[in-house]
Amino acid sequence: MQRIGIYLVVFYCIHADAISRLELIEQKVREQLRRHPEQLNLSPEFIEEELTPQDITLILSQLSPQQQRSLHDLIINYRHLRDIPFVVFNFIELRILDLSHNNLIFMAPEIGKLTNLEFVNLDDNELVDLPPTFKKLTHLNCLILSNNFLERIPDEIFHLTNLHTLWLYRNRIHRVSRRIGNLVNLRSLYLSENDIQRLPKEIFKLRHLTVLLIYDNKLQKFPIEIGRLATHLSLLDVTENEPPFSDMYKKELCSILPTTSIVF
Repeated sequence: MQRIGIYLVVFYCIHADAISRLELIEQKVREQLRRHPEQLNLSPEFIEEELTPQDITLILSQLSPQQQRSLHDLIINYRHLRDIPFVVFNFIELRILDLSHNNLIFMAPEIGKLTNLEFVNLDDNELVDLPPTFKKLTHLNCLILSNNFLERIPDEIFHLTNLHTLWLYRNRIHRVSRRIGNLVNLRSLYLSENDIQRLPKEIFKLRHLTVLLIYDNKLQKFPIEIGRLATHLSLLDVTENEPPFSDMYKKELCSILPTTSIVF
């Protein structure tokens, strides 16, 4: 009986420590929301304590309906999330969602509820695709999907015609769909460190494109239509493509894009 009593005391102490730890974190969250009710940042930069995915779900679930409605920015990075806490899909007024540097392998179709999103950062996760409902995020103007496991550009992205920034570098993409031309408002396109061998001629439809980074791929040449970007394309980086461009083709590309800064 004495040994059982000792176990109970130890268990109570551990449990009490866990409760006080969460209470301390929740106090910091409340203080953060008091100062900036439109933003909740659960990254280590603002909440120094270790947070498990279960902790994060619990904290978010305790937000009042008013807090959920007033939240515009949600930042949860470097927290080892395997999926998005389901309660996040209730935050329908979100404009910014930063879930970078986690371990996301799956995105629930409920992401389509967050139709007010303008900025989504999913850098450095383990995503291989996006759900069909992602195409409902038509207010998106910046999407970061770099450092994932994508083997193609998800079709859902081609519905997001308000995008002006699209980062897809350091994936496993081997081809670019002709539908890239749908993104008529795109200004910055980062496709570096993939396995891309060619670009479709529809690239010329990106009439606002100013920056195209496609270094470290397997690109051999550009479609001749890229010359139609000459009036606005300010930077083109094609370094470290294999095999490297010949000197003759470098001269040809410079003549096609005479006012573009080309990095070979």
